[in-house]
Amino acid sequence: MIQVFKHTTLFLFLLTASLSIRAQNVVDSFDDCSERACGFINIYDNAENIPPLYCSASGFSEELAAVNKDEKWGYIDASNNVVIDFQFDYARSFKQGGAVVRKGNFYGVINKEGKFVIPPHYYDLITLELESKQYYISRDSTFFQGIIDSAGKEILPHQYTFIIAYEGNLSKQRFYENIPFYTAFQAIDTSKGSFYEQFKEASYQFSPEKGRQDIYDLQFNKLASRNSSNYEDGFQHDELRRIDGFLKENKGLSIAEKVKKVDSLLTSPGPDKQDTTDRSTSHLKYEMMDDDEIKAHLNDLGYRLFTNGEGKTGLKKGRNTIIPAQYKFIKLLNGMITDPQEEDTPYLEKNYGGAYRSKEKGIFDIFLIAASDDKKQGYLYSLSGKKILLLEKGKSMLGRITKLGFECFVFKEDTSIQHGLLNWKGEKLLPPVYKSIKVLRTGHLFVRQEKKTKDGVQEHVGLYTKTGEVVIPPGVYSEIKPFDKVDNLYLAIRSNPYPTVEEKKASRHDNKDYVILKVEGNAYTETNKFTANIVSTWSLDEETGMLYYRQNKRQR
Repeated sequence: MIQVFKHTTLFLFLLTASLSIRAQNVVDSFDDCSERACGFINIYDNAENIPPLYCSASGFSEELAAVNKDEKWGYIDASNNVVIDFQFDYARSFKQGGAVVRKGNFYGVINKEGKFVIPPHYYDLITLELESKQYYISRDSTFFQGIIDSAGKEILPHQYTFIIAYEGNLSKQRFYENIPFYTAFQAIDTSKGSFYEQFKEASYQFSPEKGRQDIYDLQFNKLASRNSSNYEDGFQHDELRRIDGFLKENKGLSIAEKVKKVDSLLTSPGPDKQDTTDRSTSHLKYEMMDDDEIKAHLNDLGYRLFTNGEGKTGLKKGRNTIIPAQYKFIKLLNGMITDPQEEDTPYLEKNYGGAYRSKEKGIFDIFLIAASDDKKQGYLYSLSGKKILLLEKGKSMLGRITKLGFECFVFKEDTSIQHGLLNWKGEKLLPPVYKSIKVLRTGHLFVRQEKKTKDGVQEHVGLYTKTGEVVIPPGVYSEIKPFDKVDNLYLAIRSNPYPTVEEKKASRHDNKDYVILKVEGNAYTETNKFTANIVSTWSLDEETGMLYYRQNKRQR
């Protein structure tokens, strides 16, 4: 995964830097109001909707949204009042009271009064939040990157070809808690022109995979350097995780002590190379337990496997037989779930040896018994000896362990796989008839189910309660998506006629009829509706309730 992240990051940052040079032309192409228009839906109150009046827009943040009208950008509030006049050539969302804007070819930062707190002197500014403070990765007049704070003070000198944050593109969640970014540097042959001129001509030649790479802690102290010619030479994911774990557990050390230890971690073989496991390091904290660890844990709880005179195996707890010695094969299993239902934890503790490995992160361990008999029939047991699931060879198997129970797969004669869900007692929550089942953060069950019609295959989506009661029957809406930060509200598409899978693909850029759904218990209501061709649940601002959307004007 980390290699995918690195190559994606390379592409995005080369693209971003290239765009900063040609920003005017690029932004103008997105602001063509003859093709599209942008507006906002209020998911709480349909009286507060903002119609699609703008050529382009950002989502709401800190009660304001950047919008483009008549080729200039300004800011509006949730009542569509202009708060900061249309005067910028580009504008981004507010973060911690400041927003990055562009005037001409250069970027600066304004406050909520529209005044510059950082003058527009930079080729680009990228927000970077560390320790609840706002910083900016910036390119100054030299075109090299550095880091400035929210007042424009230089924190890291502008001397790097690239500074790349270790974080996801949209979520902004860091991959490592204590290693926020790395810098890359290549010497520039000024006889061929300035760095700006050379980058504008061929940005790919300055790829951040090449040259000297430096990693830093949260206080902008350099921890280590490495020369790299490709991503295999640079700092690797397992190395960064080991360093991150060390930094987390040794926050009080001086920078000299940190640098010395980091050097030691980088020059000595890691746990994977030594084939040993150091469970004191945080980067391994949430991996599945191996066989020895599972056995040791269950021994501590009083469980042990035993064998009878016929070579059959069972399970005991103390002197009590939990599973009779009737199986040819028994395996102890560890499963991890995130944020189990609070009402389920006593049952899990009693019947599955359940315990939090990290209460803060919601990481919860459970333990199971898998067994098979002479007929190669498989069974899944809880530690209390309750038979949870029968696994028939070639017909069914255990899927994911969710926070509500066990997902099971059933293999059909047409080679398709259908999904069902059992609760912790082995009782059926959903029958095995679905293409997929997803347990949402709220505990609701989102399902996809295929239906063959004379026109082709349709994909029906539906919603169930955590006890398996239907909320939205499959087939009412052609798509349903939850709002991650707001419970019991969903974005759905109502289609008439209902599309086939191929028709959905063909019409993905067309305007569609969207509705906002509110779920209460096992019932739902439509609270708002609008027409759009692009809308994403992640653009919702939960404070104002405003959801950004884009509409294809040619289809109005």
